[in-house]
Amino acid sequence: MRHCHLLGAGLLAVAMLSACGGDGDGGESESSLGQALRRMVLQAEELPQGFVQKDELITTNEYQASLSADPEARKAQLESWGRLLGYEVTYQPAGAEAQESPVQGINVSSSLYRTEEGADEAFFIDAVKGAEER
Repeated sequence: MRHCHLLGAGLLAVAMLSACGGDGDGGESESSLGQALRRMVLQAEELPQGFVQKDELITTNEYQASLSADPEARKAQLESWGRLLGYEVTYQPAGAEAQESPVQGINVSSSLYRTEEGADEAFFIDAVKGAEER
């Protein structure tokens, strides 16, 4: 079910990108893209009571590539998919819920791609194949 939501967010991102007129080249369009990405993930009010936002991050291709064992190859792969920008947010239980909850944290992310095909390929390779390998 989670994979369907991620795919839906990726496909929605392509539609939102077209609607925003953004091209991922920075400036005002990047601000619009960042706002769109933030709206596509679970919001604090949608989580069980007691969860608070811990961290958030707009992720560029350069940042994502820097996390890889082969940054140049990873950046080329992201660019071949047409990835424009991503967003990650982490929520954690706070207060008494932190000690009682079996859930230690929730991390959600969204990414924008130039085309639906690029979003599909990224989803299949990163999410599906990665899960199968694990």
